[in-house]
Amino acid sequence: MGRFDGTTVLITGAAGGLGRGAAKGFAAEGARLVLSDIDEKALADLAGMLQAETAFLAGNIADEKLSDDLVRLAVEKFGRLDVAMPASSKASCACRKSPRMRLAACWRSICSASSMR
Repeated sequence: MGRFDGTTVLITGAAGGLGRGAAKGFAAEGARLVLSDIDEKALADLAGMLQAETAFLAGNIADEKLSDDLVRLAVEKFGRLDVAMPASSKASCACRKSPRMRLAACWRSICSASSMR
């Protein structure tokens, strides 16, 4: 039994170094994964190699609509979203520019997804 059994984890920048490592680690501990990256082929390859339930959606995380779509995907496929890990350099840049705005956008996404249950 893994430490993250039954937990749904969203990882942006999942096809790159930190995101890829996080995806492997969470998968090894039993998490269900929602993965995103701008590189669709690398994202699909990663999802195919992981020993975990996965869903993925390619796109640029700097686009607020993608954030909404990822939260919705997590709720529709797994019934919930427990952890969000921004490993994308785009997300980091957006947070540094306006952390309050990005946090508000993330919170709106989570709240609206919760109301879809």
